[in-house]
Amino acid sequence: MNILNPRRDFSITVDGYTFFGLIPLPKDELTIDLNVARRLQGMPLQSIPSMTYQYTVMAETLNIAIREKPGDLDQLKDWMDHPDPEFVQNVFEKFGEKKAEFFASLKKNSQRPAEHPQGSGHPNGSLPAEQVSRSTGGPEPGQPVSGPEMVSGSVGSTPGRPPGTPAPRPRNPALGNLGQNQG
Repeated sequence: MNILNPRRDFSITVDGYTFFGLIPLPKDELTIDLNVARRLQGMPLQSIPSMTYQYTVMAETLNIAIREKPGDLDQLKDWMDHPDPEFVQNVFEKFGEKKAEFFASLKKNSQRPAEHPQGSGHPNGSLPAEQVSRSTGGPEPGQPVSGPEMVSGSVGSTPGRPPGTPAPRPRNPALGNLGQNQG
């Protein structure tokens, strides 16, 4: 399976009817969510019965995922219009099984070891495990790390300047060059 182009197509059979479709991509999942929100007219989820919300999600998901219906159901454009909610739920459950199989195959594919010859590094890009020697200059694990050392200097010193060197006076931009020693 090509990881960038996995086989998303599936077929399911429910009550003698065979449906063909595609597992939705993340962008299709977003479309499903937006369609559900439109259908529920932006109402807060707390005010909508959970059965209504679940049925709406099932119908919108099947609207996107199922691409070909059998002849008797070919005129069905919206799964919300199907008169038998149990049938819609059965189709959705079969679709859910195919979706779970699809994602399980993706995970299995990503956990497969890469075809790297021995000694050329690891598939995840890390180097082989080697013994690392600890330097005695630093603290042991679990010990506090000391902060920066403070160097005492004379009263007028500035960090980075030799002791006894006065700090430069800030310039006053309003004075231009007049405020500086013309020395």
